[in-house]
Order: sequence, then C-alpha cells, then structure tokens
Amino acid sequence: MKFLISLIFLSFITINVYSAKLVKKVNSPTIKVSFVDVGQGDSEIIQDLENNKVIVVDTGVKNSGIVEYLKSEKIKTIDLMVFTHPHSDHIGSGVQIINNFTVKRVLDSGFKHSSRTYLKLLKKIKEKNIPYIRGVIGQNIKFGKSRIHVLAPPKNYITGTRSDANSNSVVFLLTQNKFGVYFAADSEHETEDFIVKNNSILKADIYKVAHHGSKYASGDEILDKINPTIAIISAGLNNSYHHPAPSTIEKFKKRNIKTYITFKVGTIIAESDGKSYSIKTVKTGNSKAHNSINYIKEEDPDNYNEIVENSSKRKKGNSSKTFAKLDINGKAILKNGHFYASKNSKKFYAWNCKGPRRIKPTNLLEFSSFQEAISTNRTLSSRCKYTDNGSKSANQNSMNFDKESPKTTNSKSSPSGNKININTASAKDLISIKGIGKKTAEKIINYRKSNKFKNIEDIMKVKGIGKGKFKKLKASITVN
Repeated sequence: MKFLISLIFLSFITINVYSAKLVKKVNSPTIKVSFVDVGQGDSEIIQDLENNKVIVVDTGVKNSGIVEYLKSEKIKTIDLMVFTHPHSDHIGSGVQIINNFTVKRVLDSGFKHSSRTYLKLLKKIKEKNIPYIRGVIGQNIKFGKSRIHVLAPPKNYITGTRSDANSNSVVFLLTQNKFGVYFAADSEHETEDFIVKNNSILKADIYKVAHHGSKYASGDEILDKINPTIAIISAGLNNSYHHPAPSTIEKFKKRNIKTYITFKVGTIIAESDGKSYSIKTVKTGNSKAHNSINYIKEEDPDNYNEIVENSSKRKKGNSSKTFAKLDINGKAILKNGHFYASKNSKKFYAWNCKGPRRIKPTNLLEFSSFQEAISTNRTLSSRCKYTDNGSKSANQNSMNFDKESPKTTNSKSSPSGNKININTASAKDLISIKGIGKKTAEKIINYRKSNKFKNIEDIMKVKGIGKGKFKKLKASITVN
C-alpha cells in the first residue's frame, strides 16, 4: 500500500502516556532516530524501518556532513524535511540536501528572517516546487506507526523574547506506542511556558535537549512534564557559546537523566519497536564542521537578534578595549550611533560605513560615542561622508552618519522574495531598499501621512522619485 505522510490539523489531540523500556538491543526495531554529529548545530534523521520512509529534522551548518551521512544510510528520498527555525546552524545544509535528494514536503516555522541562508533556502524550495507547510501547534503528522505531535510555535508568534527566532522553533513529540522522543529545537523558556500551558501530555523517553544545552531552556517545569530517561545534546567541541551550560548538565545529573553529547560520543542512534528501545553511539568523523572552533562561517549579516551566551568583550592588552559583539554566525553586530575600528588601525568608522564590515570581526573595536573613538587618538576615515548640520564641533550629536562616499557605498537591496510594503514600512526598512536613503525615506513617510499609496507607481508622487528611480525600486516594493 502506498505510504502517505498526512497532515491533520486538530485543536485537540489525544496522546497516550509513553514509557518504553531501555534495553541493550532491540531485536526487530520499527523506528530509528539518529542524532547526527554535525558540530555546532542540529540535525536528526527519523526512519520508519517498516515502510522505508524518512523525516530529516534540520541540517547543521553548510557542509556539516549531513549529506554524506544520509548517503551512507542509502537514503534517496526524504518524505518530510523539518526546518525548526531559520538560524544557519540548523538550516545551513538545507539547499545541499534539496539538491542531492528528493524532498517531498517541507515543514518550517515560517518565522520571518532576512538572512541570506534562509532566503536562499526558501528560493530553492520554491524553485523545486516542494509543498511548504508552516508548523503550528495542533498538527498531527502520521508517519507509519508513529505520530509527530507539533507542540509549538503558536499561530500568533511569541514576541519580545531574547531571541524570537529561537522562541518560535518548531517543537514536536515523536511517539510510537510506548516510545517517545521530545524534539526541542532551539526553544527557550518562553516556548516551554507556552507548551506546558497548552499541551497536557509531554512524556517522552528521550529528550533532544533545547538549544544545544543552553542555560536559556530546559526549565524545571518542562523537565517534570517530559520526565525523560535520556538527554541528547547536539553541540560542537570548544564552541564559542560554551554549550552545553554547566547548570543544564547539573539539572540532568540531579534527575538521574543519562546525558549524551555529540562532541563527546559522536552520532547517537536510538532504535525502538514501540515497547523498548536501545541507544548506541557511532563516531563518524566526516563532518567538515569539526575542522574549526568557529563552526559557523557562512555570511548571515542580518542575524542580529541572536544574543550569544558567552561574553563578547574580549580583552587583550589594554583592558579598556571593548570588542564588538558577534551574532550566531560570527559577524559583528553594528549598533546605531556607535563607532568602530580595527585594533591595529588609527582610523575609525561610523556604524553604517562599509569600513567595519571589512574588518575581521574578532579584531573589531567598538566605541559608544564619537568622543570615545577620538580619545584613542584615532581619526574618522575620510571615506565616511557626514554632514555637520551647521555646527563646527565634531561630536556625535552634531553629525549625521547617513551616507558614504560613492567609492565605498555598500548598496542595499531588499531580500529576494521579501518586498517591502511602502504603506507600512519603517524608515529602517525603507532605507534597506537600494536607491532609498534617509531623506527619501522621510519624504515617503511624510507623504503617506495624508496619502495612501494605492499602487507602487504612486511612489513617483514623492518628490525626488522619477521614472528612472522607480524602475530601480519597483522590484523591491509592494503596497499589499
């Protein structure tokens, strides 16, 4: 009989209480779950052994080794690809997987994110015409004898958290008879609060630990509900985030939860017949993600909302030197109104000049004001164009660092497939469009205070936007 993965959208789902027995070996397993060692990232493979069907959950970073692992398992078709959230340590090899395997369906958090990695992935999904579904609480996915119960995110996303992208991860419970695995993705305390409040049964034998063992998850209440026997942490050796957190490991010890960490034991494989399950570990050693302490190298310049756990102030030599904070991809987080310089240079730059982006992130010094920058005997780069606003004094309050000289302008464009609504866009969003600077953005906002743009051609009614400029803008704007 032809096997179909079916999605059933339910408000109330009946889930039994699961408690399988941990044994040394399962003689006739019907399901296999591999927690693949992909360095500092996440990737899991769920295999229905009776029907030869496959679900892949996340992919690790680009060139993480997951493609090679899937091929070693003789997998050619992926029945469901789950992207829990848009950070590159979870989706970095997504395009590679789609290019190398037949992917029948995608389940994604749908959380908007403008990183290049995520936009390339969405473009590839569309290019391959793969059915796309946004994951949301209440979905029940049939997978042979197993079920996937989606526990989060909510229909209306969680907002105002430390990292909204993490907090709106797709979290689900995999169950087969008495066997259960809880997949937490990069969910955080706010996600856990939502899940506990809105899902009555969460019991699982295996807990795929949230956010690589971060201290921002695995709260006592969610652990009480899951009550796992096994905890599995996917993290890279010597990772810059210091995952897993000692406090998280200590919680598991106090609860007598046996803990496996991928950088210690390699890939962890669980097999079950629905009544009992076994655990084994395999050192694969073929992941390119292990070749460097800085695992996440792919450029992801817009991923500024992620707050890393380790201290981003690296002191070397002069203790007064403050280095710029880095995002999850190792890129510098440039703050409005701040100034930056290489630790080896006598020049400094405003936050929106191209200069800071050319400097190696680990060498990038940060100054909270213009005065602080010049107090280090550095001078502002001549490539940073600014206006004095009529004041002769050179201080942060009297200068607007809004543009660069033509030689160094870093052209901005709206992300592919994400047109900007000129009726509702903020000044920051408008400025992100190639061809619109701060003054033009202000004119657009002032115009729409009394006039709504009925179509994109109406933008030519704004002073300074003619037919020539409109031709350059029309691919990036919308009025929907």
